[in-house]
Amino acid sequence: MHAQGEQSLARRIRAVAGAAWVALSFAVAQIVTVGERPALWQVGIVALLVVFAHVGVIRTRNGGSRQLYVWQATALALGLFLVPGPYLVVISILGPITLSVLLRHEVRKAVFNASVACLSSSAAVLVSLPFGIYRHSIKWERVFQPEVFVGLMLATLTAILLSPLLTALPVSAERHRPITSGLGPVYRTAIFVWARNFVLALLIAAALARSFLLALVVLAAAIPIHLLSAERTALARERAAWHRLQRAIDHLRSVDLHDVVREAAAAATEMVRADAAQIVVSRAAEEPLSFLADETGRERSESDFVSRATSVVPVRLATPEGDIGTLRLFFFKPVTLTATEWNTLDAFANALAVALANAVKFSALHREAEERIRAAHRDPVTGLGNLLMLEKEFDAAMRSRLDDDHVAIAVIGLDRFAEVNDILGAHPADLMLRSVAERLASVVRRCDVVGRLHGAEYVLLLRELAGPEAATAQAESAVRELGGTITAEGLDIAVDAHTGVACVPEDGVNLTDLLRRARLAMYKARNLDVPVYRYRPELEPPALAQVEMLRDLKDALGSDQFVLHYQPKFSLKSGLPVAAEALVRWQHPEEGLIPPGQFVPLLERCGLIGNLTRYVLGAAIAECATWYREGLPLAVAVNLSARNLLDEDLPRFVLDALASSGLPADRLICEITETAVFSRSPTASSILEQLRAAGVGLSLDDFCTGYSSLALLRERTIDEIKIDRSFVSDLGIGRRSTEIVTALIDLAHRCDIIVTAEGIETKEQQRLLAALGCDYAQGFLLAKPMPAPLVRQLFVDSLRVPGGLGAMPWHGSRQKWAASLP
Repeated sequence: MHAQGEQSLARRIRAVAGAAWVALSFAVAQIVTVGERPALWQVGIVALLVVFAHVGVIRTRNGGSRQLYVWQATALALGLFLVPGPYLVVISILGPITLSVLLRHEVRKAVFNASVACLSSSAAVLVSLPFGIYRHSIKWERVFQPEVFVGLMLATLTAILLSPLLTALPVSAERHRPITSGLGPVYRTAIFVWARNFVLALLIAAALARSFLLALVVLAAAIPIHLLSAERTALARERAAWHRLQRAIDHLRSVDLHDVVREAAAAATEMVRADAAQIVVSRAAEEPLSFLADETGRERSESDFVSRATSVVPVRLATPEGDIGTLRLFFFKPVTLTATEWNTLDAFANALAVALANAVKFSALHREAEERIRAAHRDPVTGLGNLLMLEKEFDAAMRSRLDDDHVAIAVIGLDRFAEVNDILGAHPADLMLRSVAERLASVVRRCDVVGRLHGAEYVLLLRELAGPEAATAQAESAVRELGGTITAEGLDIAVDAHTGVACVPEDGVNLTDLLRRARLAMYKARNLDVPVYRYRPELEPPALAQVEMLRDLKDALGSDQFVLHYQPKFSLKSGLPVAAEALVRWQHPEEGLIPPGQFVPLLERCGLIGNLTRYVLGAAIAECATWYREGLPLAVAVNLSARNLLDEDLPRFVLDALASSGLPADRLICEITETAVFSRSPTASSILEQLRAAGVGLSLDDFCTGYSSLALLRERTIDEIKIDRSFVSDLGIGRRSTEIVTALIDLAHRCDIIVTAEGIETKEQQRLLAALGCDYAQGFLLAKPMPAPLVRQLFVDSLRVPGGLGAMPWHGSRQKWAASLP
């Protein structure tokens, strides 16, 4: 860019010099060919006036350049009157040449200044021709004739207006700005000087009408007038500098850091007439902030100025707390700032430092406020938006929604998250939440929003939908991407999720209703075991019923409305009962007997499952103690949930119940899920170890359906595994299921672990399991769950025979137990 600017500058100087050469050549040709000759004294007076006009200049600075306001109007006016036009054109170049010699200008500048003088005087001569100002015979009174007066005024004014425009040609190329940029102030000063000089020319002409001596007196009197004018010009510049300072400081009132830097850079260039100004803020919150502007206020590259600037004025920007940055002023030509300019610059630097310090503090406060706002709208675990963010996005979606557009809310609930959190711990649970959040964020469209409400519930705000069917399809696509497992701290955690969808406007128009209805639909999807379910009005009564059920459950826990049924467990070798699994039922005073599937999940979600578990343990232990006192060698099994393994008082409660009932610990079996046993929770581990040490049997329920791992059989002392009914139902039908069951039985026996099969419903299943060496069996084929009196009678009828079973050794050796069977 610098090379291009130099080329443009050279072209413009050559163009001006070429035009001046043509004008000068034409003037010389006119002098040679035209016989009209002025008197020598006339030529001398004009030459002296031209030289004096350029030597006695008023100088002002604009950036690195200096503006010279000469007595051009005086010399031109008298010259047009005293000599023919071609003579005036030739004489006009003497002034700038003399000035260039005195100031030692470089040749290119001297040629350019002479060319400008030649062209401006040529223009003045051309304008004056119709008025016939010059006459061979001198009549001084003609100067004051209207046509001559007007001609002189127009001619000199033309020259005055043309000269700055020609001067702006190379300046605009050098500074990469429009030609007209900055001409306004120049013309204002030039016209003022022209008016003064034109009046002086008329006075000198009037004096010449009287005598030559009087003209010299007038000219001599003009010298103190010129000095006074120069002094007044200096005062005007000083006043202008302070006005510019005030304007510059006014630009610093903003509290936005970038605005302050931008405005201050432009103001600084105007204030000290610099070619560019750069502000570097070293104490900005991010990396140091830098901004460089030229005299027009436009941002420029630092490389455009550093290499071209011959003068750089650095100014520290300091506050009582320390330096906050630097102001640098660039000039294309060597400059020396005046005392007034230094004073204004110091005042501006102090004001700028304070403004920058305030802006930096405000920026920090603003950034902190924004971070707090973002934090208030973000979930700290996943980084997704929370309910506040969702409300904001929902309002925006509703405002921008077109008549045929649909908006939908989808609530995604993760299954078994509570077990992962309670058993595996908070950190793996958080990893699981973050992984699900990342998957959801990667599959939704750009117009959709992903958020997390609480616990294991996520929400999708779906926009720009064609209808409810599209909403369901989008939600189903998202939830299917969550399938599979997530690895957290080396553990493979299965991710199962269900989604409920509610649409605008069919299912509501406010977020609260849509969230509630989408959540109801999500519960329905979980009950039906389908990925997605869309809200329907008929879901409302069941939801209200759940609220009522929870209220009744709290009453039931305090009024002994729960009863136990027992499902016997049989030996596949002898066919005799060996134990019974306690299953809780709710004896509702109005609804009758309610199965556990309808109320146990609700108790788990509400954190009341611990109270129910203690009731079941106490009642089952008491019932089994009656069997023991009657000589029935049976055990009772009680299910423990994952949340129960966080109850540090549970072992003490179990041992106290065993001691008070007189039941040996080896007659109690605690059935736990794979999720619960596969835990690194110190609390869960301690509870299992305490129960095991006391002699309580440990049974692994629903084996191979959850977080199965061979490490379970190695890391935990398990007395029994229960093969899930899903494998049993495929026996004899699915070859793979049969091979898996065969392998499981053989592996368990090698580890000295008892194997029980659940859900036996056919004779063929019973026969195959017996043939495979399975130890125990449960199922409707053998016996359904029944009340305590009935199961007790079943045991009496089955076991009071010669050679009946002895006590079951739930610990130690499965081989010893097998040998004791009849």
